[in-house]
Amino acid sequence: MLSAGVHGQYVHYADDFELKEHYSLKNAADAAGLYNDVAMDSLARAERSIAFAHAAPGLVATNWGKEMPGAIRALLSLIRPFARSLLDCGEFMSEPLLRPIPKPSDEPSDEPKLILIGQDANPARLTGIHEAAREVVWSKTKEVLGRFGVSF
Repeated sequence: MLSAGVHGQYVHYADDFELKEHYSLKNAADAAGLYNDVAMDSLARAERSIAFAHAAPGLVATNWGKEMPGAIRALLSLIRPFARSLLDCGEFMSEPLLRPIPKPSDEPSDEPKLILIGQDANPARLTGIHEAAREVVWSKTKEVLGRFGVSF
């Protein structure tokens, strides 16, 4: 769960994958969303028998922000009444995963099963940059994880 269908396009994925030169909160959020989309898509392509999902839960009433300074906690308390409860969010986000994946025929599908769930529990869309970025981002993701002994 992060930002499926909500994040913007991080255009420096190839030349600044780790955001060393182009860091900003917006770029970090956009990169995280893009990288999560690519990870789920790449895993779905590699493991065709498993469905992978990326969701955008929206504002959820959690303990997030309770450890922040008083002024920020006060601001967050103003928006907390508009947040979904954890229970509602869990139901809202899991419902699309339980729907049958439509198939054009009774033949088994070899298509990757990537489910993107938007804030309204309807299907979300990949950003326009996704296809161009997919191979580069997945390669760089594996490279970074490889530094820590993780391999695919």
